[in-house]
Amino acid sequence: MLLRALPALALVFSLAVTALPIPVAAETVISDFHGVWVGEAVSRNLKTGAEERRDITAEFRKHRRGGVQMDRVAVILVDGKRAAPGVKRRVTEQVFRPAEDGAFYVEIPKPNPFKEAEEMRAIDGDAVRWASLDGNHLLIYSFAVLDDGSFELQALDSAIDGDRLEISFQRVMDGKVVVELEGMAVRVE
Repeated sequence: MLLRALPALALVFSLAVTALPIPVAAETVISDFHGVWVGEAVSRNLKTGAEERRDITAEFRKHRRGGVQMDRVAVILVDGKRAAPGVKRRVTEQVFRPAEDGAFYVEIPKPNPFKEAEEMRAIDGDAVRWASLDGNHLLIYSFAVLDDGSFELQALDSAIDGDRLEISFQRVMDGKVVVELEGMAVRVE
C-alpha cells in the first residue's frame, strides 16, 4: 500500500515545494550605493613596501538616465595625522552612464554647460573607464596606455553590505601589481 502511495506523495511534496516562496536576496542595483560614505584605508606600494593611511569620503548620486556620479576624496595622512606638513588630498570625480545594452556603465566627461562634450580617446592617452555590478560589488576599472607605451590598469572593488562598504583597489603596471589598498567606509547620509 505504501509503495503504491509513494508516487502520489512525491507529487504532493513537489507541488508543495514549488508553491512555497523561496527567499531570494534582492539584487544589488546602482542606487543601493547612493549616499555619502566616510571611512579609512591603507595603501601599500609593493615596490617600496611603503604604507599610507588615508581618510576617505565618497558620494554616490543619481545622474541622468540611470547613470551615477561618484565624487571621492582621499586625505593621505602623515604619521596618522591630517594636520601635518606633507598631507596630500586627492579628489576624483566621475560620471558613468549605462552602456547601450545596459550590461555595464561607461564613463562620460563631467558635464560642462560652457563646452561641447568630448569623447574619451584612449589613442590620445585618455584613460578608458567603465563600471559594472557583480552581486553586491561595484567594480570600477580604468585602463590607460602611457606615453612610453606601457599600460596601467586600476581596479576598484566596493562591496556593499547595508550601510557598510568594503573597499579594495589595485594598480597594475605592465601586468604587475604595484599598489594595493584595503579599506572600509560607512554610510553617513
